[in-house]
Amino acid sequence: MDTGTSEQIGGFSRAIAEAIEALRLEKGILQEDIASAIGRSQTYVSYRVTCKHPWNSDDLDNLAPLFGLDSYELIEAARKKAKLPTTGLPADTAHAMNTSTARRDGG
Repeated sequence: MDTGTSEQIGGFSRAIAEAIEALRLEKGILQEDIASAIGRSQTYVSYRVTCKHPWNSDDLDNLAPLFGLDSYELIEAARKKAKLPTTGLPADTAHAMNTSTARRDGG
């Protein structure tokens, strides 16, 4: 249940929310249409498009087709809107991923 309390959302969640809102306005899709597509209330959708709460991955899977996209394309639209680079991870993230893979593989 939505209580109306706001949680702090991160940059990725904000980029997703802003991309969804931009696409919604561009395509003339109502918040009620999104709510129906994802099986949630209009209030739930409103909290997310206004960056009060983050979207979850199931929501993205269910709402992306409204925009003629799949969830990966929706995430890519958010990346482009946020003007994030397309290649590479931050060095510390890449190092952490390589280290955990080496441990898991016995290396």
